[in-house]
Amino acid sequence: MSDVSIELTPSSPYRFQAETIGSTSSPQIRIKKPLLIPAQTSNAVSSSSRTKHTQPLRTTKTSQKLVLLPEEEIIPASNDEASEDEMPVAERLTKEVRDNKHYPRVTAYCIAEGFYLGILMEFLRKEHNVQPKFYDECLYSPYHFPLVSGENTEIASSFAVQSPNGHTFIDRQIENYENNNDISQYFSMDENLEERSGADAFTTKPIDPLTNLGEVFYFDYGVAVIWNFTEEQEHSLLNDIARSGVAVRPLRKDDLEVETFHFQYDIESNRQPRIFNDMITLKTDHHMIKLTISHAISQSTKLSLYEWQMDNTIERTKLIPKMLAQTGRLNLDRVQVTKLSGGLFKLRMDVNLVSNVLDTPEIFWSEPSLEPLYNAIRSYLEIPQRVKLLNERCSIISDLLDMLREDIGNSNMTRITWIIIWLIVIAVFVAIGEIAVKALNNYG
Repeated sequence: MSDVSIELTPSSPYRFQAETIGSTSSPQIRIKKPLLIPAQTSNAVSSSSRTKHTQPLRTTKTSQKLVLLPEEEIIPASNDEASEDEMPVAERLTKEVRDNKHYPRVTAYCIAEGFYLGILMEFLRKEHNVQPKFYDECLYSPYHFPLVSGENTEIASSFAVQSPNGHTFIDRQIENYENNNDISQYFSMDENLEERSGADAFTTKPIDPLTNLGEVFYFDYGVAVIWNFTEEQEHSLLNDIARSGVAVRPLRKDDLEVETFHFQYDIESNRQPRIFNDMITLKTDHHMIKLTISHAISQSTKLSLYEWQMDNTIERTKLIPKMLAQTGRLNLDRVQVTKLSGGLFKLRMDVNLVSNVLDTPEIFWSEPSLEPLYNAIRSYLEIPQRVKLLNERCSIISDLLDMLREDIGNSNMTRITWIIIWLIVIAVFVAIGEIAVKALNNYG
């Protein structure tokens, strides 16, 4: 597996490149967060840049937890102990091994605070030769393989194979879903497409989409979830997005978040769709299934950003109680404490009010049949538990900062009191001096 790095050039806000890393005994893949290097100061990067957390943000990155994905609106009980006999081979492999064996990837990148989806849609149509489609706060873009170089971009979609009536596979899939509102119906192209016509050109026999279709889901809070791209193709796509100017306040080099999964289709066996060891096993290639899973993955990735911000706040404040216990003094002024409080309050606002981490996406209000699958993925990613822990940490640090503000307020009151006392003392001495002068004049 190669690391992810970013280099800023005049023609690109940031650029993804691959770097080789040494082998590791860790069962999980290591991802180096991209480095954002200013174009004019690439040789003078600050040595005080903060580092990302090294511990997993969720236990399912290292523990073996099995979550069965619901079928026909039924949520079966999750089983944390998977049977070796029933477990697909891919689930027993580490991420590094799966990458080496070229299992298809699902990668989520949090690269900005948001996307201008309208501008992004026009950019993708014009430069990437795709036909994006809005699903509430998400923009869905299918890419037909092989990817080619665009006129002004690193990649672009190939022209899709069409049936005689002018429809592509993905067009029929979207049309079928919108007309029937049934995710169990999906279509594929038969090998003898040229010999058939109309709706008969599509059969109910599933095809292997790994060879001819990649899909990207862009969420309005700055996360892109990419299905079935290679790592190099993912970097090229993100380079194009960076140059397009569609990102709302792109994140700094220390804030970028990346989360990687793999997926496979298991159409022939009787196993239920599942996710285990960050390996997603599906029965269908339907884009609405992937959209549902992508919603949960994107929320988890955004939450990882907030968790890192909280870890950074903890690092900045963890020595304060020790300082107070040892010296009884606080070497922070009111401005510093106010900045810490403002940053913490902004983080709580982002998690609970501004972002979509806690919200059920709007599409599940209109498509309730998809919500059980969404909830199952959220359960695997431990989003409710992580949000609860994050809020608890916010509350603890908030209590500390409240105490600091009160202490600074008391210190200010004490200082003012001493000023008043010394002014009174000075006034007394002045009065005594005046009396002494008058007495000397009277008896002189």
